Amino acid sequence: MRDALTKNYLALAAEPIHVGARHSRIGGDGSTGAFVSGTARDIDGFPIVPASSIKGCVRALCSSDYGVAACDGKGWNCPQPHRCPSCSIFGFSNYHHGGSSSSLVRFSSASLLAIPVRTRGGVAWFTSWFRLSRTGLVPELQGDGGRWAIAEALTEGNLTSLMDFLPPDRRPARIDAARIDTRRWPGPPDVREAFSHLAVVDEYTLASLVAHATDSTTSVSIDPATGQAKPGALFEIEHINRWSLLGFEVTYLNPVARGIREFLNNKNPALGTLSATLDDVIRIVEGGLEKVRFFGIGGKRSRGYGRLIVWPMPLEEGAVALERKLPVPAEIGPTHVPRVMISYSHADKNVARRLAADLQERTLDVWLDEREVLVGDSIHTKVAEGVAGCDYLVALLSPASLESAWVREEIDAVRMREKESKSTVLLPVVLQGVATTALPATLKDRRVAFFAPYDEGLQDLIRSIHGHQERRRQRGA
Repeated sequence: MRDALTKNYLALAAEPIHVGARHSRIGGDGSTGAFVSGTARDIDGFPIVPASSIKGCVRALCSSDYGVAACDGKGWNCPQPHRCPSCSIFGFSNYHHGGSSSSLVRFSSASLLAIPVRTRGGVAWFTSWFRLSRTGLVPELQGDGGRWAIAEALTEGNLTSLMDFLPPDRRPARIDAARIDTRRWPGPPDVREAFSHLAVVDEYTLASLVAHATDSTTSVSIDPATGQAKPGALFEIEHINRWSLLGFEVTYLNPVARGIREFLNNKNPALGTLSATLDDVIRIVEGGLEKVRFFGIGGKRSRGYGRLIVWPMPLEEGAVALERKLPVPAEIGPTHVPRVMISYSHADKNVARRLAADLQERTLDVWLDEREVLVGDSIHTKVAEGVAGCDYLVALLSPASLESAWVREEIDAVRMREKESKSTVLLPVVLQGVATTALPATLKDRRVAFFAPYDEGLQDLIRSIHGHQERRRQRGA
């Protein structure tokens, strides 16, 4: 019996993708306009669709067909959350029963895979070998993998035109691109046109094209009573460009491991009660992903934003055929999922639980004592195992935790690990009520994440984890 399965997905933006939030902008005359920040970004500045945006949308779409009739689709008031497909698969914090459960699915954020640009010969896509390999289209290339390559439908003339998009310092003195045959790629045939018009560059060159990955539009809110623009009601909406290719992954956990044997579904009688297997979980979630092409994700749907066409990638890794010398390893090793341990005082358990759930939604492996330490376990032994086995220790610093002997012991143990490994493990997070001047001397020279407000601190923490992972990868390479 498989305990878990991770699948890669490829997505095409059929419309501009807007998943931002509104921020006020005050003009020099005191008038208030609004700027709508359209996209979150990863550590390298590339736009992403956050995992929470994908998961929340897919949950809502799945809940329309699968679930207990009285379920609200959000896990709050479901009468049978442990048997409800929506609540069991996507997790719940149930007010009716007072129980909670994490989800059976872990979404990653949708990362930009290829940037569309308009040339005299039509639309072409810039990408890199690194981004292609992360989606499962090709194994990660080594050696000459940083060399340029073009797909079969692009000509040398197209490549010359594409160079106009590059900053002068990134244009090679001589064009010597390998030729790719994408007909052997395992991706969906619907995006064959994009595959055949790919220009593959190194990751550093691709980073210079970030400005072409998003665009913005400006509009004015009209007062229906007067037919005139409302004072200060100017909106600028940023979005990921149409025809962008994105990639993400979903990890599915086997419901049997949670003791779930069947899903009770009376919301849609035609579908009936389902067995609770890994395949059923995948089928339900992919049904929701299929609907995204019609209902879209994010906001501004009335303005034509959000439709995303999603295809599951084959489970077998493919290979890319090149006419010239570009070595292709037989296979690429599994991606390491960082394990994050949360160190906290019992007084801050609600923050710790919320943080654990948010990190899990972003496909991180989270160690939380109340889940890992069972009745009868030695607390010292289990905590020591957690400290020794984690990639990062997130220390929640509050007035209570700064007085906690347990938290101090965990921080001291991790600092010893850092000295031995010469890599960052301890990630301090300052909660409300703590001034940086009150931090211990051993932490005052570290940059911390401030969880006031919580959401901004969370994004800072996640960006830092990915940044440290990239540093480790580069050192290993």
